Order: sequence, then structure tokens, then C-alpha cells
Amino acid sequence: MVIVMYWFLTEDLSDMSMKNFHGHSANSGKQMWTTGYKFQEPFPIEKFEVSTRQIGYGFPDGDEMLDLFDSTVPLMSDRLLDALRGFGIENITCYPVIIVDKGSNRIWNNYSAVNVLGRIDALDRKKTKTKRNINETNPVYLSVVINFERIPDLLCFRLHKGPRELVIHERIAKSLLNQNFKGLLLIPTENYDQTEI
Repeated sequence: MVIVMYWFLTEDLSDMSMKNFHGHSANSGKQMWTTGYKFQEPFPIEKFEVSTRQIGYGFPDGDEMLDLFDSTVPLMSDRLLDALRGFGIENITCYPVIIVDKGSNRIWNNYSAVNVLGRIDALDRKKTKTKRNINETNPVYLSVVINFERIPDLLCFRLHKGPRELVIHERIAKSLLNQNFKGLLLIPTENYDQTEI
């Protein structure tokens, strides 16, 4: 039996060289972007804002654009989307957006808000390691094991239960690691520790 491995794809929040993302646009909060369900209505072209990250202490400010802003409304660069499509991923619905720098008013037109269709109940609850903090209803995930037998022919999806990050096939993750994308964090699911993200 061939064991299929999966990785999480998210934004590297520890990378201080990147710009700050300022969350929802005027209409994006009306949609649930990380549930894996198709939207009933089209999403209009919206403006999102970024700004230079003020580091201080003699360090240069963070002024680079990421290829993935993994917020409650995920934004991906055209370059990252092209790479994912190159693997045959077809379950990503893209909505072109405009990103504006609050300080310089510079504009980027090469990003889309993305809705990844597919939410799979593939968490191996016996092998996945979690802990519960006092007064918290949701568990903290210390290691995530995917039951690959429950996954249909999807190379990219979200978990029905478990961390909210995108799950991608290992061969895609390894390819992305070698393509010099900005601000991506790629983690094998079994090495995932929510306390360190």
C-alpha cells in the first residue's frame, strides 16, 4: 500500500520582511471563505489594503508582498495560482481583487481572493495529537494525521474537523518549496504544531 502524505499550506507569519494585511474589504466579510462551500452569489472585484510592517530596533521595515495572505479571506498571487493549476488543481474558485498600499497608494492587480471547494472529514482522530487549554472549547493541534483513504481525488482541500489551513498533496508542497514563493509556510501535517504557527 502506498502511503500518501499531505502538508499544510499557510502564510509564514514569522517572516517580518512581508507587508501587513488589513483583513476584509467592504463585502468580503459577507462570505465564509474557509468552509469549503461554493458561494451562492458572485463576489465583486474588491479593494484590500496592505501596509509596510514597522519593525524598528534598527531592522529594515517589512515591505515585500506575499504570494499568500492566509486570512479569513485568503488572497493568492497569480503566480501561486498558476503553480497550483499546473498540478491539475481545479477546485479553487478565484475572484480577482485590487490590493492597495495604505502608505504609498501603490496598486497590485495580480491577486485573487480564493475559495477552495472541498471540506473533507479525513482527520485520523486516534492518531492526531491534541490538547485542550482551560476555558477553550476547541482543541489545540500538536500533530495532525490524515486518513488518506477518506480523501477523494483532491490535491487541495480543507479539513472538516481540524486546523483551518489548506491541505495539499506532498508532491505539490515539495515543488512549491523549490519555486521561491514569498511568505509561504509549508508543513507536513504530522509535524504541525498549532502552538508554533
